[in-house]
Amino acid sequence: MGPGAVSFPAVDGLVGLNNSMAEAHLIVDRRQISRASRPQLKTQSLTVSVSNSGEKLIQEVRSADSRMHAWKPINRPYETGRLFCGIIRGGNLPRRLRLMKTTRTHRFPKWLEFRDAVDAASVRPPPPAGRYMFHSDAFDGIVSKLADSPSDVPEARRPINGAIDSELGALAKEIILSSLLAHTPQEPYFSVAHILRDALRQKLLIPTVSATDERWVDAIWIALSYNERKDPQSSATFRPQAADVTFAHAVGFFNARNINVDLYGDQIFVQSSGVWSALAATVAGPLMALGDTVAMKYMDEWLSSRFDPVIRRVHLHPTPDMMGRKLDRSLPYGHLYRTAIKALGRRRIRGRALATPASIGEAATHLAALYEVEPFSTYETMFPPYPSRVLEMLLRVVLYDELFTIPQCDPAQMERLMGDLFEEVSKGRTIPVGGWVLNDAIVLWRTLLSLSSSNVASNFIERSQLRRLLTQGVGRSASDALLDAFVLFAPNRSYRVPSDAILADTRECALAEASDDRYWIAPRPFLGPAFFARLVSVYAKVDKGISSKIGVAFEAQMLNRMTQFAIQCRRAEVAGPKGTKGGDIDLILETPEIVALFELKKKGLTRKTNAGNDLQLAIDLARGVVRGVNQLARHELTLLRSGELRFADGTKLSLNGRRIIKCVISLADYGGLHDGAIVRNMLESFRQISLSPSQSLTREQQAGLEEANEQMKILQLRYTEFSALQPSDSKINLFDNFLFHNVFFVEHVLLAARTAESLLKALLTGHRLMTGSRDPFFEHAWFQSGRN
Repeated sequence: MGPGAVSFPAVDGLVGLNNSMAEAHLIVDRRQISRASRPQLKTQSLTVSVSNSGEKLIQEVRSADSRMHAWKPINRPYETGRLFCGIIRGGNLPRRLRLMKTTRTHRFPKWLEFRDAVDAASVRPPPPAGRYMFHSDAFDGIVSKLADSPSDVPEARRPINGAIDSELGALAKEIILSSLLAHTPQEPYFSVAHILRDALRQKLLIPTVSATDERWVDAIWIALSYNERKDPQSSATFRPQAADVTFAHAVGFFNARNINVDLYGDQIFVQSSGVWSALAATVAGPLMALGDTVAMKYMDEWLSSRFDPVIRRVHLHPTPDMMGRKLDRSLPYGHLYRTAIKALGRRRIRGRALATPASIGEAATHLAALYEVEPFSTYETMFPPYPSRVLEMLLRVVLYDELFTIPQCDPAQMERLMGDLFEEVSKGRTIPVGGWVLNDAIVLWRTLLSLSSSNVASNFIERSQLRRLLTQGVGRSASDALLDAFVLFAPNRSYRVPSDAILADTRECALAEASDDRYWIAPRPFLGPAFFARLVSVYAKVDKGISSKIGVAFEAQMLNRMTQFAIQCRRAEVAGPKGTKGGDIDLILETPEIVALFELKKKGLTRKTNAGNDLQLAIDLARGVVRGVNQLARHELTLLRSGELRFADGTKLSLNGRRIIKCVISLADYGGLHDGAIVRNMLESFRQISLSPSQSLTREQQAGLEEANEQMKILQLRYTEFSALQPSDSKINLFDNFLFHNVFFVEHVLLAARTAESLLKALLTGHRLMTGSRDPFFEHAWFQSGRN
């Protein structure tokens, strides 16, 4: 189908914070939907209309003032109600919802309507003996009752995602939530909902369940009959999903502590930012009371069980079960770490009983469960999302990283990278930064590293001791200046929940003031990324062009690194037609079987994106990975068309039937967005969408939005051009040969590979397999052990 528009609110924080990001419209090209589909679709909080020509799909989110947030955690993770949140706010709340807040009850409208329909069907006489004993008979009967659904479904009865199976899945969740939280009966309603869903799967546009719709009552009557007559030995047994059960348990956990977490369907309603503060305090309060020494001791205990001494990395991502047997939520190490950092500088509150690691971990686990972003199955990201919801899916990954992970790398790699990048930036000159130079910062780094534990424990050191050690290396003046620049005071003081990431210091917190005249040094796996981020941040204050300089240095560093391993590679300026420039390729590796084209990107995700800003996420991705794909695809298309690339120096590269690989290497860590399935699904959706504002943007936002749209437009063009070069029956697309990694993983692989062939083999191993780990270091180790 053709394009359509989706409007999503994008705000910058909780109630009371500056909402500087305006709403954005998501324009969606839904080519995967048949042109015969003309009905109007409805999601729970999105209004979707399709034009009669089948060429336009329009989705809108309605929002008003900021007095109340409605958050759909299963599909809309951010508590600020920014993207896909179905914001239903104070003044515009339906009367029944305003009453709901007064009485503080949970409401499950889908379940209530369905219950009435089931009750209406259950009083009918049973069908003749022998009917609807088998699923084929029952399913055919159910489909026949709803086959004559009108092509123009009223807005109020449009199913979620325009697909009735999505609607019935949400209904099944409401039945479970109501059963666990409101103590309503689960059966036969839950089983009947699943029977209907199985029967109507792939039947896109059917109006939602209504007790006054005789077609639905007829279909439910058949489902009830089948549920009673089916052979239990040969038919499926429907069980609640562990994700839904644990979500309900989390809501109940906080309600039992008099924190008003109210549900309307699967949406959490929070009346003020004070409720989010109360939720966060269930974790932060006990940790603060411990004081920084004990709080970090607890943190060390949590992390030590996940530390791999061989890889020298913490396995922070909870790996989901491949067989769907995962039943419990995981400990959100990222949130615990960010919260524990808040305790730095605090002494223990005397006279107050110490909370146990188990009790704090329980509260943190329930808090993370409210966001519903932890995967319970390895295959949750296997298939592309609805194109109109791609940013929602990506924000779920970003939020998952904020809750569960911490940036980390091997310290040896970080020191080498810092030295190479900043040496290239300074070109051998000493650039003073507030009283110190780069070599002084390297001395500080080495001093911190020498004081850090070899495992994942953090360290406290007397301030006088660190000053003495540092003074011995750089002198008193530079020592004082370095500590003024790198030591953080009261880090993460404003951090409560993931939407506060824009205010957080975690990513720069390598060294911080602690209680009793001490400093705290970050655990060794996290020390490098934090120190590097702080170094760049401090440099940026005196050199506004540092970002572009680091980008140029990054390209030179990777080329030099390959050369150090005697790997034949080159950087090339591509010659365009009639003497024009055809762009450059940052790195080219060749083997007898493969031509690998690399694009290097320094840009990472900004704090606004980490805080859940949908527009900023789109801009960040467009400037980084999407732009990189577009640049590489341009050269790939030339190779496919002409069989060669001609370079500005007069040389050329001939394809000679070899396989082409495209790889973007980022200087920044994109976390779970590096996952192969996630990034390919992202690109598959991005090639079908564009963005437009629904209200005024700042000049900077508008420029970023235009840049994002331009990159998505180019991606669509590259995809079309690539498809035109393939046989009509080909199942290969532009993204099948694409890899996305950060520099630390490439360095990790390079140390073991040392040749172009082995490097490319290692990068390609398992890139189409799904493990659910979202950590390429551990995946690489698993694949290597399996081959040995």
